Amino acid sequence: MKTNIKVLCMTGLTLAGIFSTAGCRKDNPAMPPPSATSITYASLSDFFSRNGVQSQTFNLDAGTGGTVNGAKGTAISFPDHAFVTKSNVPVTGTVNVELKEILTKKDMLLSNRPTVYFGNPLVSGGEYYLRVTQNGQELKLAPGKRTNASIPTDSNLKGMMAFYGVLDSIGHPGWAYADSSSYYAPASNPVTIASNNYRNFLACDSMNWVNCDQFPDASATWTSLQVRISNMGSLAPAQTSVFIYYDTHNCIFPLYSIGGTGYMTSECWFGQRVHIIVIGLDLNGKVYSSIQSVTVAANLVVTATVVPTTAAAVVAQIAALP
Repeated sequence: MKTNIKVLCMTGLTLAGIFSTAGCRKDNPAMPPPSATSITYASLSDFFSRNGVQSQTFNLDAGTGGTVNGAKGTAISFPDHAFVTKSNVPVTGTVNVELKEILTKKDMLLSNRPTVYFGNPLVSGGEYYLRVTQNGQELKLAPGKRTNASIPTDSNLKGMMAFYGVLDSIGHPGWAYADSSSYYAPASNPVTIASNNYRNFLACDSMNWVNCDQFPDASATWTSLQVRISNMGSLAPAQTSVFIYYDTHNCIFPLYSIGGTGYMTSECWFGQRVHIIVIGLDLNGKVYSSIQSVTVAANLVVTATVVPTTAAAVVAQIAALP
C-alpha cells in the first residue's frame, strides 16, 4: 500500500525594499535588521522549517521528461509522459519539480528527518523529498513509470535498502520499508565513482520522502539511554527535541519524552561515540540548546542543561561536529 504523507512546504519571505527620496527627513532612518538574538520561532516545527534544508525548484517538460540536478549532486531522471493528475488524467506541458536533498547528519537533524525505523536506528546513504505540480496541483507518476535517482555519498556501505517517509503513532517523522520491490527498487550496493566518491541508485514508482538506508551491523549491541534536562522549566511545553548524533555513522536518532524532564530510548548503539543534542524554545519562542559528547555505556543517564542561544549558533555548532 502506498503511503501519502502531507508535507508543509516552506516558502521564502520577501522583504520589501525601502527607498528614500530627496525629501526624507534625516531623523527618520530606515529600521535596522533584527539581531540574531531577537529572532523567535512560533514552534519547533517553525525552527526546523526555517533552518533545515530548503527546496530547490525546476521546470520540466512532461512530454519529453528529463533530469533535474540538485545543488548537492542528487540527480532525478523522469521518463517521457511520466505524470498524471490525482484523477489519472495524463499531463502535458511544463511541470514544476520540487527537490530537497538531505545528505548529511547536520541536514537530517536541522530538517527533523532522523534516521529511525519504528524505534530502531538506520544508517543513511542519503535522503530526498520530491514533489511535482502543475498550476499548483500535485501530480503523481503514471502507471508503469518510474523516476531514477542517483544520490551522492562518501560511504561505500553495502546492502543499502529503500525506505519511504512515514509518521509514527504520535506524529514523529520516520521511515518504513518500501512496500514491495515494484514500489521502490532496492538500492543494493553503491556504484564507485572515485575514491570516497560513490553513488546510490534508486528506481521509484512514487514520489515523496525517500531514504537510502541500512540497519546497523548485526554485531551491534544495544542499551538504554536517558537524558534528563536539569532546567526543563526554562522551556515551553512540547517544544523540545532531543537527538543522538552518531559521530562515526550517518545516523541521527530521536529520543522520546517519558514525561517530566526525561527523554529516552532503549535502542542506543552501545560503545559508540555520540553527541547528545537538545534544542528547545522558551515561552517567547527564543532558542535554547545543549550539546555534549559522551561514549554510550550500559544504561547511560545523561544530565543536560540548556542555555539561551541563537539558531545561527546552533547551526554552526552542529556543522562543526564530526
